Amino acid sequence: MSTTVTVALDAMGSDRGPEVIVAGARHSVARGGLRVLLCGPKELLPEMAAHAGPGIVIERDFEAAMRQSQAIMMLRIQAERLAGLQLDLEEYKASYQLTGQRLAALAPTAIVMHPGPIIRGLEITAGVADGVQSTILEQVTNGVAIRMAVMERALVAARQGGRA
Repeated sequence: MSTTVTVALDAMGSDRGPEVIVAGARHSVARGGLRVLLCGPKELLPEMAAHAGPGIVIERDFEAAMRQSQAIMMLRIQAERLAGLQLDLEEYKASYQLTGQRLAALAPTAIVMHPGPIIRGLEITAGVADGVQSTILEQVTNGVAIRMAVMERALVAARQGGRA
């Protein structure tokens, strides 16, 4: 199970079928009985992403997805990679930005996640990123530890002539 899912389950206090929304995603894999709602515009989220694994559903309406979710994981919009896409960032913010108002109205008990780095004011507002529902700092901290462990394992295996 991924660090992200583990953080989400720990924060929710449950391991039985929570709904997790991944906004701005290109793909994800649902495991452990999770139902993963991928949410984003067609330019960033192709329909084929729904076939990446069991339990994955695409929901284009961010507010509808939020109403169904106990965990909301936002992803960074990499503006430098948007060249050639017909994506209006102001329209994206109006449709997909996680704001305090949206969170309070549509998912008042959901945890908020983001793997970092955050572009405050684009995919998520500063108030939400730093708010009481945010588990972003814990997620980022755990992600660093996981990457370090994976790198160490790969380096040790390489020195020993084996595979990680």
